[in-house]
Amino acid sequence: MVLCLSIDGASEEAFELTRPDIKWSRMLDILRLIKEAGRTAGPEKRFRLTFNVVGLKNSISDLPNLVRLGAECGTSSIYVVPLMDEKSFPKTKGQSLYDCPEILSPAFLHALPIARKHGIDLSVPFPVRSQILLGQERGQGIKGKILWLWRFLILMKYYLLQKGLKQSLVLTLKKFSNSLRKDKIGINFCRVPWENSYFASDGRVYPCCSMGYLLGDLTQSSWQDVWNGSHYRNLRRTIHGWNPTAACRYCGLPMGIFRSDAKRYERFFSRFRSQAIPLDDPSIERKQGFYELEYTSSGNASHIWMSQKGRLAIPKMAGAKFLRILIIPRAPVDRINPGSCRINNGEIHYFDNSCLELHFPIDRIPDKTLELELNMDNAYDVPPDPRSLSLAIRGIEFLF
Repeated sequence: MVLCLSIDGASEEAFELTRPDIKWSRMLDILRLIKEAGRTAGPEKRFRLTFNVVGLKNSISDLPNLVRLGAECGTSSIYVVPLMDEKSFPKTKGQSLYDCPEILSPAFLHALPIARKHGIDLSVPFPVRSQILLGQERGQGIKGKILWLWRFLILMKYYLLQKGLKQSLVLTLKKFSNSLRKDKIGINFCRVPWENSYFASDGRVYPCCSMGYLLGDLTQSSWQDVWNGSHYRNLRRTIHGWNPTAACRYCGLPMGIFRSDAKRYERFFSRFRSQAIPLDDPSIERKQGFYELEYTSSGNASHIWMSQKGRLAIPKMAGAKFLRILIIPRAPVDRINPGSCRINNGEIHYFDNSCLELHFPIDRIPDKTLELELNMDNAYDVPPDPRSLSLAIRGIEFLF
């Protein structure tokens, strides 16, 4: 088994900055117990120890000491996770490491040789690799370019010696080929929904330590019902598609679909030019399952509610690559509701209502009209509204 501990620093100040509920002295006792358990087990040892590190401005400089601590404890891997939301907690405000090469460079450049020396796999998150190369000088001038080359050689030396020539070349070629595929987001396979679960102390179940998607409650349901329930099924069928659930769409974990690059999904679709179609455009035909269009007080089309199933017909704009559907997240009862969309009897695209936008590829559909079949797992009654509601569409756009 893998025993993973969240440790953001190798000192009392760095560790307790964001984890005040456990004292650093207590964590050191735990690490000593783990080390002793492994030593006592000898060849019967059946676990390996890893660290999860949330990178913060105030603690990333402690990374070399954290690698040394991991070496003392027998740690096999250290995963550095970029801070995904600095507004979640008061102590993490302003602690994001994005665009801070002057802090990142020395921390990683000192830690990587130590990790290689002790055989520790130290992850280098994709979003910070370019920043590691820049440093204080940000690659400007002769001095900056020389230092950039020096840092690049350190990174290459680590990968070549730590991971081997063959694996390094495979990874490099894979990333290069993905960069040439402009029609793909670059989603990597994530094993978490099939192999892992995260149990909070109050019984709630999450897919991983990001805790972005509540999958069930063990005080209310059995583990079998949670593992095979609708939320887990929704997670598994959406995670590698065009519309991952919100927790996966902006995932910054190194084992996630974007390998620590939490902004990749957003960055991919920002490259396209969008053209909106008003909801009250007469060319949009509501064939089945939709209620009357609702308007704002100023007379503009606001949104349209769908019952559990609905069918739309939309004229396709020439040259469009994607159809974007804007929705009201988690409406009408603040719950995640899984759904599916099929266009012109083609491939079924799975999604849920946790995000603001849904994207469906249409560049290979030859027809001039897009026939959308939308199905939601649940429809809700919200008194005094007599209607059965499942999905609220607030906009339609084509991406070119």
